[in-house]
Amino acid sequence: MPGSAIHEILPAEHRGNKKLHPNKFNQGVTLEMRQQDRNLHWWYRAREQGADEKLPEWIYDNKGPKK
Repeated sequence: MPGSAIHEILPAEHRGNKKLHPNKFNQGVTLEMRQQDRNLHWWYRAREQGADEKLPEWIYDNKGPKK
């Protein structure tokens, strides 16, 4: 998602690059990017609620996103 830390790019690569925003309505945001942003949000939310202490295997599984 634009502005999401997981998808930040260098300003020099962003300015004037027409390939980054091919559609004037979604600014190049894909469904995969939206899902990654949701996953990141809920991962942090679970940690705020103490899941890393109660269920560390769910938080630190090192398996990546489920497909």
